[in-house]
Amino acid sequence: MNQLGFITSAVAPEGYPNLPLPEVALVGRSNAGKSSFINSLTMSKWAYVSQRPGKTALINFFKLSPKLIIVDLPGYGYAQRSFVEREEWKNMIETYLSQRETLKGLLLIMDISRAWSDEEEMILRFARQQDIDLAIIATKTDKLGANELRQKLKNLIDQSGITEVFPVSNRLGHGVKAVEKFIYATWAVGGK
Repeated sequence: MNQLGFITSAVAPEGYPNLPLPEVALVGRSNAGKSSFINSLTMSKWAYVSQRPGKTALINFFKLSPKLIIVDLPGYGYAQRSFVEREEWKNMIETYLSQRETLKGLLLIMDISRAWSDEEEMILRFARQQDIDLAIIATKTDKLGANELRQKLKNLIDQSGITEVFPVSNRLGHGVKAVEKFIYATWAVGGK
């Protein structure tokens, strides 16, 4: 499979692709901009961007390059889904994160205007328990002034304890190249 782009969707390990490539997973709140980030990163329209949050209900695998796969996990925190559905998503995400041997890193996608919450703290704790490297992508940065952005980024680093925090504007394309460089240098096979 040499073609780049969408590979498959899955709900359980038996549906995961059997490729010997490292994977970087994206997790975040339903309206944080995960799909838009994937499209900015790939400079394409691989991921469907919905006007309604909570549309990603499967684990979606994309071949970013011959050296790397990115994985879009279902969003969390979307209250209009049923409790049962939210629990299924939680189990799907936890199964992937705890059992996927090719997973090399996790990108927590956060809307910069939102405060660090219990849900982000849960993701952070789970990543640490599973010994998964974690970086934060702070999206929608174009909506803030320079001083407010600086303060929000400082707060995010202080609250999370994570120093790998990347400010990104999917709309303007700002910060995406820095994330791509980090991903390849840190988690891809032999760099880019």
